[in-house]
Amino acid sequence: MRPAHSISIGGTQYKTPDKTTITSVTVQTHLYYASATAEITLTDPGAAHAPGDVVEIALGTDGSTTAVFTGVVQTVSTGMQTQTITAGSVALPLASWHTDAVFENKSSGAIVKELAGLLSLKVGKAEEGLTFPRYVISRQYSLWR
Repeated sequence: MRPAHSISIGGTQYKTPDKTTITSVTVQTHLYYASATAEITLTDPGAAHAPGDVVEIALGTDGSTTAVFTGVVQTVSTGMQTQTITAGSVALPLASWHTDAVFENKSSGAIVKELAGLLSLKVGKAEEGLTFPRYVISRQYSLWR
């Protein structure tokens, strides 16, 4: 078995059999929290990566890969011979944002869209769903919960 990878950072693709550019990949995920992170070390200190770039990581063996992480670059650290990129889950803004809010006579879809708008997040698809006479959000919990 041979390790395989397919990594996209911004518009740059890194794929097996690339043996020199990617020197390490670490992905940490959690079952109950939106705090997945990834760290990628490249041997190209001049690579043009910046915070906000989308990161997609697929890992596997023998040329077959499976998506294991999707996120956004948080930091880029450049050394003499390497560049280390740290990325966080696209769900991190939801996990770290706490607010108090009251919604009256709004559908679940409308609530989702309004909250996403406050965080400048894009909503792919939100069904209108039920309409709530009153819906309360407490800062005691993050929006992820």
